[in-house]
Amino acid sequence: MIESRGTIALVLTAASALALSACTGDAAPTDSPSDEPATEPPTTEPPGDDPVALWRDFEKFNALPRDAFYDAQPNGEAGTLIAVEAFDGWKLPDTLMHRIVYNSVDTDGDPVAASAAVLVPWGPVPDGGWPVVAWGHGTSGVDPSCAPSLLKDLYYPEIMLALLANGYAVVATDYSGLGAGDGHEYISMPANADDLRYAVPAAREAVPELSEQWVAMGHSQGGQAAWGAASRTSDDGAVDGLVGAVALAPATPLDLMTEQDLRAPGMGVYLPYVAASLELQFGVDREDVLSEAGLAAYDDVVASCLPVAMAIVGEEATIEAFADPDWLGVAAAETLAERNVYTDTTLKVPLLAVAGAEDMAVPAHTVQTVVDRQCETGGTVAFRTVDGDHDEMIGNALPDIIEWIGARFAGEEATGGC
Repeated sequence: MIESRGTIALVLTAASALALSACTGDAAPTDSPSDEPATEPPTTEPPGDDPVALWRDFEKFNALPRDAFYDAQPNGEAGTLIAVEAFDGWKLPDTLMHRIVYNSVDTDGDPVAASAAVLVPWGPVPDGGWPVVAWGHGTSGVDPSCAPSLLKDLYYPEIMLALLANGYAVVATDYSGLGAGDGHEYISMPANADDLRYAVPAAREAVPELSEQWVAMGHSQGGQAAWGAASRTSDDGAVDGLVGAVALAPATPLDLMTEQDLRAPGMGVYLPYVAASLELQFGVDREDVLSEAGLAAYDDVVASCLPVAMAIVGEEATIEAFADPDWLGVAAAETLAERNVYTDTTLKVPLLAVAGAEDMAVPAHTVQTVVDRQCETGGTVAFRTVDGDHDEMIGNALPDIIEWIGARFAGEEATGGC
């Protein structure tokens, strides 16, 4: 079985539901969301003949209402705060929690609004403030409801808990169009990277106890965003204080897809999301991107967040089956590939890239190739391969990542790699 964020979240939520019901996050006092979609955790029995129903049940249980807070519109320079609220809807113990909407820019540099969660460990503020990890999530979907800040577990609970437990504040962007904003530029590196990095100064404005130092970190779509944030910040210095970046299974550049990758089971689910993004950014007809099978699945997939979408298309759906044979030759796809190059700038901060040995969504060979490209361009890059598929590799990599991040905040010189 190819695991998804939903699989991880379902297991964690079911295992901790009773414990979490007895403890609340220590956020500043605020009213809880008034329209809780469900009060009991979903069944953890095997999905049987109806996996879609199981994941819809879990999605309903895990969802938070998208309220008027997310309707805020851009009103200033990128990186400035639009709105902030103390929040206690996320299931994270001993955590001071806020949600923010802030100014960012899209791929064309036009102003957009984006939302994020700001999480701070409960306790005395360290000298210099809480060091910040700016987190970029992997594929969640393209519908506004798929924002991690609209999920009780924030989509990556294991990452949030590990970082908080080690004394780091977390600024977790939704990306514009998920939560706040109009239309999500899925897998568009410039837009996603800017959303990640511009969340940091906005979060500092909302929570003054945050340090000036920060690390960019992300998985999959967010791995590309974190690498892109390091590249773009090395180029323009737009956000002060960056000391390093961690890219977990960064999204595969289109030019590196092999026949084996196109035929990997379970990967077809991403194509409708890509088609929706190309349509949003370039006005491309989805018929030029998707096969008949992809078109048949399109409406259901783009209306669903990833765990449900994966259940809809099934574990065997491939990119080859869902894509028009000539989709990579479509001008917009070529432009997207060109825009998504994140290895063409000499990095001014160290970067750690991590791949999963059994990952079919972002094969290890593609991560090795982009590392080699970055080394040719310039920078200090370390590369690790760990056991596990696209999601399993996160837990296996976390101890090394926590140690690596700590060394960056301590000012130690990065060694190894190029």
